[in-house]
Amino acid sequence: MSDNAQPHFGDGSDSHRVRDPVELVAAVRRYFETQARLRKGIRLVNASRFEEATREFSAAEAGDADWPSLPACAAADPAGVRGDGEGAEAAGQNPGAVESLVRDALALWSTGRTGEAIARLRQGIEQHREAAELHYQLGTLLAAADAVDEANGCYRRAVVLDPDHADALVGLAMCEGVRRETGKAVRHLTRAQQLRPGDARINLLLSMAARAARQQGQPVAVRAATPQPPARDAEAIGELSRVIETEPDFVDAFLSLPPGDMEKEVFALLAETLHTVLRRQPEHADLYYHCSRVLVRLGRRKEAIELTERAVRIDPKFVKALIQLGRLYGQTNRLTDATARLEQAIAQGAEYPDVYLLLGNLYRDRGQPDRARWAFDKALGINERYVAARAARAALTITEQSGFD
Repeated sequence: MSDNAQPHFGDGSDSHRVRDPVELVAAVRRYFETQARLRKGIRLVNASRFEEATREFSAAEAGDADWPSLPACAAADPAGVRGDGEGAEAAGQNPGAVESLVRDALALWSTGRTGEAIARLRQGIEQHREAAELHYQLGTLLAAADAVDEANGCYRRAVVLDPDHADALVGLAMCEGVRRETGKAVRHLTRAQQLRPGDARINLLLSMAARAARQQGQPVAVRAATPQPPARDAEAIGELSRVIETEPDFVDAFLSLPPGDMEKEVFALLAETLHTVLRRQPEHADLYYHCSRVLVRLGRRKEAIELTERAVRIDPKFVKALIQLGRLYGQTNRLTDATARLEQAIAQGAEYPDVYLLLGNLYRDRGQPDRARWAFDKALGINERYVAARAARAALTITEQSGFD
């Protein structure tokens, strides 16, 4: 029991804060991937496919260890910040006094003074007999000391005082597991999971307990709750918006992510975040441009065009936005507009081979082979090894020699 019983109380430390934008973006993506695994695991549990669910929850717990919530991830706050004092409030006790007692006990325990830590919690219970949190913390220290039977009693008392104390329910289930009462463990863990459906560890323990009960020949049917999707979390949007306001090019780190299963969730969050920033800073052309690029990743091309046009109205010499408009107009069959925007971009100094290639394709599609040939040659003049431009130039020659327009 001692390996699994880990007393904890958040200290508010920010020693693991992420400051690198690329690392933060990767953390956001991992968070969504973890949530996807969690939801998949819950579906598997409810289908009684416990072994498969255990694998999903194991992977989810690994991702959940550092970022317990999307706001914490966006703010780069470590997972250790948890409100274990909530049980005191639920029991109608003085949360400050109970929190202080728990901190004192855990400080003693962390320095190896286990007996004194346990004694401190016993003293606290004498003063606050109805504080479920104290009974829970005492049970956890006793479990860590392998006093399973006494720990079991403490957890039971905590649950009597606060039936919604998820951690005490988990502790009680662990004690039942040691006593091989897996059916009881499943019931306690099911209740804990329904209270905290987004907790990867609780889901993992539930799937493992259900699997063990089945192996013992017990009938098992679990109805696990599904957490709400986090994509519209206002707190996380607020945190990310502050990062983007400080450094708008931070969006490039998101856009550099390769396509994946979580693309829609990640970029939906980013799009809403950018709209939040734009409401506060409506005259920043680069923000409209960045938002349009995100909308393209989401397949919302019409909105992307509108935002890019807004960027160009604010800054008519914004080369990146002009090129973006050229691409988007070309994709929506607005060939004349696309050509005009790319010509503007080149006039502003966008002498890039890919821009000339794109412009050449537009000229070709508009029936202007001479202009197309000129554009392809310009691209090759900048980069003679540009395979796409050389292929386009050769195809144009073949088409002309065949007598086609």
